[in-house]
Amino acid sequence: NFDENIQEKILLRLIGEDFWEQEKIYKKEFPNILFDKANIKISKVFNSAELIISTYNSTTIIEGIFNNIPSCLLVDEQEISKSIVYEKRKYYQLLQDVYILHTDPNKCARFLNQLFEDNTLNSWWNSKKTQNAINLFKENICPENKNLIQDITNYLKLN
Repeated sequence: NFDENIQEKILLRLIGEDFWEQEKIYKKEFPNILFDKANIKISKVFNSAELIISTYNSTTIIEGIFNNIPSCLLVDEQEISKSIVYEKRKYYQLLQDVYILHTDPNKCARFLNQLFEDNTLNSWWNSKKTQNAINLFKENICPENKNLIQDITNYLKLN
């Protein structure tokens, strides 16, 4: 579990209908966590975040990493093997090697608790090893395309 002082810093965004009453469950387990009903633009949330934790391999983690915001991906080990093509898994392994990707919630919580307790979040994120892994991930999973709009326009004109 996250320490109480960390829980107070967490803003949890649940998307869509809460059919499983997740908010109620989380509030019972973690009474200090704040909830966002997706009524704040995600870019605003990102700009004010010290750390992004994503529990699904999706745009959230990609945008956090791409924008160089300290981020963690906490997923079931099977999700990686099911959702990531084999050739790209090595780049996710790089993230696991520097503790961005976690498959064990308890180890993730211990790691993040320690970062906040020691006030080392930024030194971890900005370390050479972590930044090298991030850069390799970005180059191979989410490369920047400064001509994206023009490329899409050209593609649409051809088709």
